[in-house]
Amino acid sequence: MRIIFNNLRFLSAALAMALVTISCSEDEPIAPPTASFSFEVDAANPLSVTFTNTTEEGETFAWDFGDDAGTSAEESPTYTYAAGGTYTVTLTANNDGGSDVSTKEVTVKEAEPENQIKNGGFDDDSEWTLQQFNPNANADISIASGVLTIGEVNPDAGWGGEAHGGAWQAVTVEAGTYGFDLDITTDAADEFWAEVWVGDAEPVADQDYNTEVGATVVLAVNTWDCGDAQATYSGSLRDNNCGASDGTITLAAGTYYVAIRAGGITFPTGGVVIDNVSMFAED
Repeated sequence: MRIIFNNLRFLSAALAMALVTISCSEDEPIAPPTASFSFEVDAANPLSVTFTNTTEEGETFAWDFGDDAGTSAEESPTYTYAAGGTYTVTLTANNDGGSDVSTKEVTVKEAEPENQIKNGGFDDDSEWTLQQFNPNANADISIASGVLTIGEVNPDAGWGGEAHGGAWQAVTVEAGTYGFDLDITTDAADEFWAEVWVGDAEPVADQDYNTEVGATVVLAVNTWDCGDAQATYSGSLRDNNCGASDGTITLAAGTYYVAIRAGGITFPTGGVVIDNVSMFAED
């Protein structure tokens, strides 16, 4: 009888301990999550951002990308904004113990437009064909030290033996309107001109490149129409353009040839210096 009684006491004590353990387990609170995240802007598409969720103890997530348009319940989403700007991104992390919020400022920007001109900074002579545009062979043309220089071999040749040379390259574009510019430096020019032409026929050595081959001038300056404004000048050719064109042209999709030409007599001292040639699609 005593053995049975002792066993009952032991079982009662064990049962009480188990009930205490269960009660403590049920009463122990669950810690809420600690929300946090990092992000990386896509180098190829600077409007796209990949978010990496680094939350501790989170079970469900709610993202607000701060543009009044984008939300997500994914753990680590990627989001593409419609426009550049700085946005406040909010991550709300939840579990049975509660929720926590983390916010960060994310700055994105529109992708830079693509320059259709290759090697417009003349890092070397790649992509460009140097060419005499008349049979006189009096143009002195070179690409060196990051610039294109067009001068004259014989400054005393006069009209009839005048220099006329430059450089051209082929570009393949989608349909649209394109704007042109370049930096030009002249110094004490006299009877001299410089132009940029675009056409669908490939330039031919020792021949002019103009309306006779179906080309269109997009930028033009000369000392007789521009006068002192171009005789000594350094800066944007589009800003100092005194031709009929405004520096733009509308093209169908296809391959075209962009020709930079300079000609005349009494060229600028040191030649015409060209740099930073650009051709951008315009809105």
